[in-house]
Amino acid sequence: MKKSLFDQSNSLYPRWQQVTVLANRGAKVSMHDLVKFLKLRRSLNSHIDSCKIFRASPGWFRDRVLGIDYRVDPDTPWEYSEILLSEAFHDGGRRDYFFVSLLEDSDDSGQMEADFGAGKFLREARPGNMIFGDEESVQRLQGKGPFHSSMIYIKKDVVQKYFQEASQGADLSPERMLSQSFRDNALRVLMKQLIYHFRQPVETGQRMVKEHLQDLILQRLTQLAGRPADIVSDTDRLRDQAIRTVIDYMHAHYTEDLSLDQLAILAGVSRSQFVRLFRQTTGQSPKQYLMGLRVEQARQLLSVADGRQSVLDVAQSCGFCDQSHLAREFRQVYGTTPAVYRRDQGKWFS
Repeated sequence: MKKSLFDQSNSLYPRWQQVTVLANRGAKVSMHDLVKFLKLRRSLNSHIDSCKIFRASPGWFRDRVLGIDYRVDPDTPWEYSEILLSEAFHDGGRRDYFFVSLLEDSDDSGQMEADFGAGKFLREARPGNMIFGDEESVQRLQGKGPFHSSMIYIKKDVVQKYFQEASQGADLSPERMLSQSFRDNALRVLMKQLIYHFRQPVETGQRMVKEHLQDLILQRLTQLAGRPADIVSDTDRLRDQAIRTVIDYMHAHYTEDLSLDQLAILAGVSRSQFVRLFRQTTGQSPKQYLMGLRVEQARQLLSVADGRQSVLDVAQSCGFCDQSHLAREFRQVYGTTPAVYRRDQGKWFS
């Protein structure tokens, strides 16, 4: 089991010092708050990247970061973190990233003042409050915590390209969102789902889920910036040739961790349109269709009389990351495990 950043043997910031920092920063630390704080801190497992960043950071930075789980998506220009701060601050970096910060919890008086070049504003200490920020234009981030926040970071060119495609000539810019705090339950749910999936063990098909959630987040940001919601018609479908091309490709490459970008290019539509059109054409999401292919191929291999392949071999040859992944998906379709299915099939050959 991974340890929290501050639980490691070479801990840079022992537990009693963290509590002292909270008190010294003016935070109210009751026994209930302390237990809650320590439990949260332990739950924020340290990713290897965040360890390197933390250890290379100056003391004033380490004084304020009380717990962090920071991760980089290897497939897309997105980053994620869950962080516990003694107070709000900006580290002085000027990366070309936009970010969305979701306040999970805070002291009742924990207001944060922010300025991204479009004017100062306050984020009240109310869980669910959000800000959209630009790391290159931070003028001010200040406020006494503690703050428990979930964060997503997106390369600016990805956001700007999506806004440009969605605007269709209208005046639509992400910079519109830099001047105020806001609340949006749809965006909050999408962020939580994306971070949850990113923390799960790597599985084939997971990439599609993450990419779809990323598209939904970008779509929601455009709507919050003033773009009207799309009017979805039930009659919209992929062209016959397009769906045949996509299906043929999925059958030929079902063991691979396919991306929505690959399939959308084959279909001749944008990635944000592809999932909706594929579902309305086939009745399934791309991930559901791909998983169905893998489960069916596994079933055929498990039905072979000689049974030379182990269940693990079958799982890996069909694109599943391990035996438990196959078992979970197989049970959903056939109501039994691969091992039991193979045993029952063997009775017909005995």
